[in-house]
Amino acid sequence: MKNLISKYPFINVFIKELAVEKRRKQTLLVVIPISFAILLVFPLVIEGRSFVSKEILGTYHIVLLITLCLLFSTRSSDNNFNIKKINKLAGISQSEHFLGKIISEVTILFSSLILFDYIAIALTNHPIQASLSTYFIFTFLFSICICSISIFVNFVSDFDTKLLQILILATVFIPLGLVMTPIWLGVSRELTSIYMLMFFGVTLVLVGFSWIANIKRF
Repeated sequence: MKNLISKYPFINVFIKELAVEKRRKQTLLVVIPISFAILLVFPLVIEGRSFVSKEILGTYHIVLLITLCLLFSTRSSDNNFNIKKINKLAGISQSEHFLGKIISEVTILFSSLILFDYIAIALTNHPIQASLSTYFIFTFLFSICICSISIFVNFVSDFDTKLLQILILATVFIPLGLVMTPIWLGVSRELTSIYMLMFFGVTLVLVGFSWIANIKRF
C-alpha cells in the first residue's frame, strides 16, 4: 500500500479528503437523503390519493435532487495557502490534489444520491424511467459535474459568502438537473442517447475547466 501511495500521490490526497468530507458531510450522507425522500410522499398526501402522475413526482424529485446538491456544495472555502504549503511539503502536484479531491467528493455524493433515489423509489413506488445502466451512468456523470463546480466555487474561487455560493451554484445546478429528466420523466431511447452524449460532453468541459483553473490558481 505504501508503495502504491508513493507511486500515485493522489491516493494519499483521496484518503485524506475522503475522511475530511465524510466528517464534514456525515449528516448529509444519510439524514438529508432520507428526509428528502420522505418529502416526496407529500404530493400523495396533498392530492389525497394513493397515486400521483409520474410527471409531478419526477419534477418534484429533480427539485429535491438539486436542493440536496446545493446543501452538499455550500460550505466555507478551503484555506488555499495551507493546502499549497502542505502539498509542497508532501510533494503533491496541483493535478494530483485535484484528482484526489474530486474522486473523494464524487464517492460521497454518488453514494448519497443512490441512497436518496433508492428510498424515494421505495416510498413513492415511482420507478426510474430508464434502464439501470443508464441510471447509473447519468447519476455518475451528474455527480462529477456537481463536484467539479463545487471545487471551483469553494476551492479555486474566493466566494466565501454562502448566499453568494447558493446563487451561483443554483444557476448551474438547475440546468444540470434538467438533464436528469430522462431518468424520472421518461423520454424515448433516442433522446436518452442524445442526452447522455450531451451530458458526457458537459462533464468533460466542467472537469477540464475546474482542473485548469485549479492549476492556474497555484
